[in-house]
Amino acid sequence: MIEQPWITISALCALAGLCALIGRFVLNSWSIRQLKTLSRESLAIRGCWALLDKLPAELLTQPLRMTFGKIMYVRLKRAQKVRPEHPFLRDQQLQIAQLIGTRQGGRMEPLNARAREEALEALQALKTVLEESAADRIINELEHDRCARQLDEALSSLQLTHYKQAALEAEYLKRIPQAIAYLRSALHSAEQLHTAETERLEIHRHLQELESVSGF
Repeated sequence: MIEQPWITISALCALAGLCALIGRFVLNSWSIRQLKTLSRESLAIRGCWALLDKLPAELLTQPLRMTFGKIMYVRLKRAQKVRPEHPFLRDQQLQIAQLIGTRQGGRMEPLNARAREEALEALQALKTVLEESAADRIINELEHDRCARQLDEALSSLQLTHYKQAALEAEYLKRIPQAIAYLRSALHSAEQLHTAETERLEIHRHLQELESVSGF
């Protein structure tokens, strides 16, 4: 019976040690989860900028700038809850505000064939970002639908330019079958754009000329 207090004390010490280990484990798990949040949101912001920077400036319409600006801003706020004073996050707040409030962003120089292909890939990737952001409830249904329409129009517009230029280059090199194929793709893109009726008729006329010459 004399040893009972020591047994009790030993049990309490063991329990205290166990509680300390559990507390340390919970704290470490929380810290890891916070760091994952910081990394995930920061990478998402960087990725969105990388895609927007591949677009020609004229395709970065106000709905696109506002929607993707909001997506990055929400992710920024999530990251700032972990590291509010992080230099990268402080810089992002100003850059996102400039994107939303001005026409800054995108490529200003004329796009060559490779740059157009990169821009087309970027538009497709931005559609994925948009879907993921809607699923994550960063944007609402109205914002999603408006931006999705803008992305589709931007994609058709860029495809139209790309296929027309490719057709001209193929025709210059006397690769008429390729030129015809590119013009057909350009015609399809023009048909997706309600404002491209005059251009659609011109492409159709040019296509008929090449088809008559080649016998297609």
